[in-house]
Amino acid sequence: MNENYDSYSDKEAVERKFRMAMASEARAERELREKIQKWFYVGVGALVVFFIVAMLFF
Repeated sequence: MNENYDSYSDKEAVERKFRMAMASEARAERELREKIQKWFYVGVGALVVFFIVAMLFF
């Protein structure tokens, strides 16, 4: 019975490491997506400002 318990705890440890790795990867992907979204909106805002300025002078 002790061997089964050790095997079970090893499986739990491996699963815990796997879940931590998946969470870390998901966090990195979410941060990258947020950076892309932020710079997309900055770019769109810059284009809108440029368009407004161009309409005023031309």
